[in-house]
Amino acid sequence: MDKLGVYTQDFNHLQATGEISPRLPEVQRQDIQLVPDMLKTNTTEFDSDLLGHRVKTQFPVNQPAPVFLLGFMRTGATLTKLRSTQNPGLIKSSTQAASLKNGYTNMKYRVFLTRRWPESIESKLQERYDVSLNRDDRPLSPAELKQALQQYDAVCPTVCDSLPAEVLNVPNRRCKILGNFGVGYNHIDIAAAKQQGLIVTNTPGVLTESTADIAITLLLMSARRGAEGDRLVRAGLWKGWCPRI
Repeated sequence: MDKLGVYTQDFNHLQATGEISPRLPEVQRQDIQLVPDMLKTNTTEFDSDLLGHRVKTQFPVNQPAPVFLLGFMRTGATLTKLRSTQNPGLIKSSTQAASLKNGYTNMKYRVFLTRRWPESIESKLQERYDVSLNRDDRPLSPAELKQALQQYDAVCPTVCDSLPAEVLNVPNRRCKILGNFGVGYNHIDIAAAKQQGLIVTNTPGVLTESTADIAITLLLMSARRGAEGDRLVRAGLWKGWCPRI
């Protein structure tokens, strides 16, 4: 961190106070040597350039200013210098701090998909996150699901993945969210997930229309004997139309 970077507003307030304070009766009665004497007394391990770092003009030695604010800045600078001496890598310059902040900002969360998803969705996820895929598209064992919970920030299961308490209670868990691909979530022990602080999401409502479509399809196939006709053709037994078909 840049310790001096947080003092800009304080210095501005200090300058404004310095301009106003001489007109106040309480300040006029002060010993004008109070502040210079205080600074002189507390110069041990004090960076003399601290005040001038943000202020272009020098403060007159006979101009009163709030003692507590100067003391606060002196104390903060001293503690910062002390800590930086004890821990050389602790204090960062403003450039280093910005770089560090950007590094955290640009860091991608690790996401694991337990089964293959539609290609367009996988591509979109890979643009935003560090995604690992189950390229064999096979059901995962409890041991593999436990390992995924330990290695990824988000695990995206399907309704075919069983996640009981004994899987969710894995030690050293890194995962914070289970992004379920599907409406149903009865394959996830919700009570255990809640106890572990795991967020569980699903996709409510997305299957309503498709379920209705399948229901209509089954009705038509039953009424029009569609399945029978399909088997007849595939078996090579179709000999053309007749009244009994």
